[in-house]
Amino acid sequence: MKTKIKLEIERKEGETYFVFEIDPELEELFKKKSEEIKQSQSWLEGGRGLKFYSIPSMTTDSNYKSLLTRYGLVDDYGTTLYSRSSRVFNIAFIRTVKGKGRIKVNEDIPFSTVSSGVRNMVDFLKTYYQEFLRDYKVKGKVDFEV
Repeated sequence: MKTKIKLEIERKEGETYFVFEIDPELEELFKKKSEEIKQSQSWLEGGRGLKFYSIPSMTTDSNYKSLLTRYGLVDDYGTTLYSRSSRVFNIAFIRTVKGKGRIKVNEDIPFSTVSSGVRNMVDFLKTYYQEFLRDYKVKGKVDFEV
């Protein structure tokens, strides 16, 4: 399965928007893991909060948190896309119901920060998918003489 994720941050005429689209098969994986659907107060599209899958088993997992830290990211639908104080991007958009959205970014983020942030999000998503979401089979065989 080839999974596609589209991320775009665009600043035009002083307005910055984050546009994302998650492959429907990946969105379905998050839907299956979800305990409930909640609505964000911080991630607005058209004046309304985006709905997202609440997955405490994933967001509180130490392996998941460690991977987020390695890539300089957080996963918290209650905060903004970018935290200037802690200098981290928020990957929570991956849990959005229907897997897509367009969010106005209220922080003024420099181009170099956006560039490295998007690269970190892409690398994180690739690693997380490969390590924790894709199907796999591991086999082993040992032959020896006594």
